[in-house]
Amino acid sequence: MELVSSNSDHDLEVRRARERAELAMLDLTANLLRIVRGAGKPYEIGRQVIACATAMQDHWDVAKVWPYNEMAEAIRLPGLYDMKYGEGRDGDMAYARQSILRGALQHIASDLLEQRTQQRAGDHEMMQGVNEILRIREERHREFVSQSREARLAAAKKTIAKVRARSKAKAKAAKSPRRAKEV
Repeated sequence: MELVSSNSDHDLEVRRARERAELAMLDLTANLLRIVRGAGKPYEIGRQVIACATAMQDHWDVAKVWPYNEMAEAIRLPGLYDMKYGEGRDGDMAYARQSILRGALQHIASDLLEQRTQQRAGDHEMMQGVNEILRIREERHREFVSQSREARLAAAKKTIAKVRARSKAKAKAAKSPRRAKEV
């Protein structure tokens, strides 16, 4: 059997160089964020900056283009700027959590640069998320309290039955491959 690849050696070199640049940027960014929050490894900053610059230069040498967009995409938090949060209360809760994170990041970056207007915008976005979570929790609590004791017990029994059924199905699935090997 012969393996045929549509990627040229050059394409593979470009991909590897991009991946090295992305990894270097991720390491540096993660460390800087940890340092901002009081942890991290400040003694690693110099090495990480050099590694990042070297990886970017290597990418330039191979691809003849700087990997700015790829590196920005590599450090962008998944889902932070998506507008796909789902339906109903769960979607609202996910959106509120993301608002808190976006606001906190805005606040931190603006505080570092002493940009008070942008810092207040981050505070506002963060507090909108907090207030939305509080609203959702209060709404859930009111619904819970309004249910009768019998309805809560019936719902709990259904939930327990579903969990047990899933557990049995998982246990059965886990045993199946073993039986196939024994035969």
